[in-house]
Amino acid sequence: MRYGYGRVSSRGQKLYGTSCQDQKDLLMQNGIPEDCIFFDTYTGTEMSREGFDQLLSLLQPGDELMVCKLDRMARTAAEGSLLVKELVSKGIRVNILNMGVADNTPMGKMMVTILFAFAEYERDMIVERTSAGKAYKREHDPN
Repeated sequence: MRYGYGRVSSRGQKLYGTSCQDQKDLLMQNGIPEDCIFFDTYTGTEMSREGFDQLLSLLQPGDELMVCKLDRMARTAAEGSLLVKELVSKGIRVNILNMGVADNTPMGKMMVTILFAFAEYERDMIVERTSAGKAYKREHDPN
């Protein structure tokens, strides 16, 4: 079976082309049936997510898990790399549309690790900028 997974952190993600609908459309364009697509609205730091957990319980050797971007699965390098490694070792094909198929070759493992590290860095930078913006507003907004 082929399955798809999408995740958003907030409703505002439509602005960045990563809304649930955008991800669903892309997954369906790549052959994933609508009833085999799972979604969650959670921050990427949460590994336990209702839709994702349900999907993981369905995956069998020979199945394919497709996501639009690697950071939709996880945002920390350690957890994401471990997850992909476990899935691939169980015979599950992991297809990241903006990257390619993750596999257990040395190059495949390196690419997944590097891309998860960038995703984690990106998330940390967003949190840092948001915190700085809130602090600035508190200091400069008289209301």
